[in-house]
Amino acid sequence: MKKMIAILAIGMMTVASMMVMAGCKTATKEICRIHGTMESSRWDGKKIFLVPMFGLQDAAHVDSVVIKDGKFEFTADTTEMKVIRVDYHYRDGVQDLLVVSEPGDIKVTVGANSISGGTPQNDSLQVWKDQIMKFNSAYNQLRMQARQEGSDQLLMTKGKEIQNQLKEYNIAFLKRQPTGVFKSFLQTMYPSAK
Repeated sequence: MKKMIAILAIGMMTVASMMVMAGCKTATKEICRIHGTMESSRWDGKKIFLVPMFGLQDAAHVDSVVIKDGKFEFTADTTEMKVIRVDYHYRDGVQDLLVVSEPGDIKVTVGANSISGGTPQNDSLQVWKDQIMKFNSAYNQLRMQARQEGSDQLLMTKGKEIQNQLKEYNIAFLKRQPTGVFKSFLQTMYPSAK
């Protein structure tokens, strides 16, 4: 009987200590990890920056690392729009990259056509960017054609058509986005779209 009481007491103390330990669990923030690859090793030894798109861009708010073996990594504990950019001395041929520093693992490739993905908002951001680049390419081809013809008539007709299609695309895309930093960013371009 004494053994049974002792076993019960030990069991109750174990359960109680487990409950105390569970109650003392520290709150951990979900971290954003950006795993970057450079398109070329020519940037090895150069700095790359993670810069807030809005707000202060001082030493306290900008992060930087040195690119090594064509790779770099950033971590962030706030969810916001940011820009990844190479040191301005070495930016030739590199496209700045918009990212949302949301919790999770984001994979980016930085180069002539920088890309990102791996988290919901960054996946959406990349889909949006790909479409914007298609619209821009079509408009730029039209501008070249107008220049060759020596007339702005194409820009006044087909150019306006492309601009209207882009606006319609952006508004429809915005409406499909869940609430978040990326949707807020799109709303700055089209505040009347809900």
